[in-house]
Amino acid sequence: MRMIWIDADAAPKDVVTTVHRLAEELSFSVYTVSSINHMLQGDNHITVDASPQATDLRIINAITDPFSTIVVTQDFGLAALVLAKGAFALSVKGMEYTKDNIDQLLFERAFHQHIRKKGLRNTGPKARTKQDQELFANTLKRMMVTILHQEKV
Repeated sequence: MRMIWIDADAAPKDVVTTVHRLAEELSFSVYTVSSINHMLQGDNHITVDASPQATDLRIINAITDPFSTIVVTQDFGLAALVLAKGAFALSVKGMEYTKDNIDQLLFERAFHQHIRKKGLRNTGPKARTKQDQELFANTLKRMMVTILHQEKV
């Protein structure tokens, strides 16, 4: 079964809208997952408790067919787990997480956490742009088409 899971704790609405539009076009099921702290609703929405990793664990445990699954997340840790299971992972800015880039991303996350613990400041992520949204839609569609082609082989 072709599925797209959205880590909805921090997913922008336009990302969710784009996923639903493309999923309908290409026959994918979409599931959103968020903690009770975010009070989201909708078809195929799953609410989990407020523990720090509840959303991530719910998504990881739901991946039963990794070759037909895409996960949309801003969380590098979740992306690493998704890749380890063999599924596709995509950021809300359109960057495909891969085995070639995930280690560097995790390192940078740890480095920035270290800087913050020392009381130093660093800049946060840049705001999403229209180009990021276009890249997101294009990368998502490419992943979906890849899954469809894999099914035909």
